[in-house]
Amino acid sequence: MIKELSIHNLAVIQDCSIDLESPYLALLGETGAGKSLIVDSLSLLRGEKADKGLIRSGEKEAKVSALFHLDSRTLKRFPRLSQEVDEEGNLLLARIVSLEGGSKCYLNGSLCSLKELRDIGSLLIDIHSQGENSAIADERKALSYIDAYQGKTILPLLQDYRQAYEKLLSVRAEKNAFLKEHEDMDADYLRFQVEEIEKMHLRENEIEELEQESQDLKGLERLRESFERLAEAGRLAEGNLFDLLSEYLSKLRPLSNTSLSEQSQRAYEAGRDFLLAMDELRDCYARMEADPGRIDYINERLFSLKGLQRKYGKSTAEILSVLKQDKEKLSRLEDFEGEKSRYEREEEKAFRECLERADRLTAQRIASAKELSLRIGTEMADLGLLKDGFSVRFAKKAIAQDGQDEAIFLVRLNKGLEEAELRKAASGGESSRLMLALKAVLNRLFPADVLVLDEIDTGISGKAAGLVARKIQSLEKDSQVLVVSHLAQVVASCRDALEVEKKTKDDKTYVQARRLDETQKEQAIARMISGKEVTAAALEQAKELIAEYR
Repeated sequence: MIKELSIHNLAVIQDCSIDLESPYLALLGETGAGKSLIVDSLSLLRGEKADKGLIRSGEKEAKVSALFHLDSRTLKRFPRLSQEVDEEGNLLLARIVSLEGGSKCYLNGSLCSLKELRDIGSLLIDIHSQGENSAIADERKALSYIDAYQGKTILPLLQDYRQAYEKLLSVRAEKNAFLKEHEDMDADYLRFQVEEIEKMHLRENEIEELEQESQDLKGLERLRESFERLAEAGRLAEGNLFDLLSEYLSKLRPLSNTSLSEQSQRAYEAGRDFLLAMDELRDCYARMEADPGRIDYINERLFSLKGLQRKYGKSTAEILSVLKQDKEKLSRLEDFEGEKSRYEREEEKAFRECLERADRLTAQRIASAKELSLRIGTEMADLGLLKDGFSVRFAKKAIAQDGQDEAIFLVRLNKGLEEAELRKAASGGESSRLMLALKAVLNRLFPADVLVLDEIDTGISGKAAGLVARKIQSLEKDSQVLVVSHLAQVVASCRDALEVEKKTKDDKTYVQARRLDETQKEQAIARMISGKEVTAAALEQAKELIAEYR
């Protein structure tokens, strides 16, 4: 239960700490006194949308916090909270709403995300207001109520179904992965690629070796071009330069016996050395000269391989890798249809098993829904509504995590009327009693730690008021109940009462809350009966009501 609620700068509440430690507590006060702000503060702790307009005028932020004490029964219902409470079972939730936008959330004094606050707050606090009962009317939750009502029987069936469902999902995933792997395996196209690569008879590292040889041969080509230009320069109109030079040297010999012998000898030797060097140059060139046919072959081969490089990869290794992969795919394609058929058979088997377990689950859910309808019908009759005014309609859907069933709650509030979906139920007193009847049953299935009933008894009077009071009082068996009510019977059924008052001081409005003692509680109930002026009869009636419900 909530032991203490602290509110700071929330609308007209400046600074208020409220003792809420009671299993069944009434929040009293005049209209506009601030009771709704207490409910709003609890909504903030549930993680609901924060309105900056709630921040007190002149302040930058509002803060609400609640200290919970969770007993062993609550921790058993919500095992995840066991790691959050201290040694005494206490848990502190807080939220700050800022004018700058957004909010800060705290769990036991440590900053946490809004999602974390919402996850925990929604487990602990359940709020029902007049005309706002979406939690019960939410069709998505109907099936969970039905399952929980016969949990010992249904939950094992649900677990068995989910095992079959997970198996079906696993088989489908494997089949889809297999099909995806083979979606690009066009047999004709693969054969074309294999033939296109194989016809080139590509050997390992061939492209790289040819490119290197081509670079080497390009150097020899440049040498040949230079040598041919040299040879061309030696071709003169009078004849070959080297032949003419040789003849010229022979004319130097007669001068060897003259006074020019020394100079002619040097000229002769220089000319001879030149001719010998040129002969050696020609011999070396003749040995080095490349085969022109080889160069042409390399160029043609590299050109023909360009097509493979554009389509399958720049390197020899990449092209040969594609060839290997395509051959492997072609090999697997021979077994593709067989593997596909095997996956389809496994999927069909898993689906049938899943469907069989879903059918067993559906049958038990229908039985549970009938019992639940009877139980809620009894609660409705206790509140003066039709005993057969509640039922469940089932519909089939595609199998999913929770089975193949959709459940919709139907109600009939008056004889002669057709059933209507719960979410479309009429408003007013009948709707309030209907929701109370539902809560009396469903809160036992998924009990909140704190159940807030905010004026859900509006529009109720007379005999129905007493029935409603009894029904609300029964809820404290499973949850701490905080009720905002203007019915004397409901307040008389409460264990404790808290009065919320709005006061003005120095032109500023403040709200305070005080716990009423027994006498003050009697006075408050008497005012509900007789008006502002408490009569002796009203006071006596208040005492009788308290004694009756006690």
